[in-house]
Amino acid sequence: LLDVTCTSVANMIKGKTSEEIRQTFNIKNDFTPQEEEQIKKENEWCENK
Repeated sequence: LLDVTCTSVANMIKGKTSEEIRQTFNIKNDFTPQEEEQIKKENEWCENK
């Protein structure tokens, strides 16, 4: 059951932007623009280009 749930959630976020994921799961963005930019820079390696 855990594997099925994890796969379902992964499929729900796959290919979506962070804003789309926030909307899907009703997550508030509490990062400042500077914090968000820093996070994007740190995780640039894993983004699809």
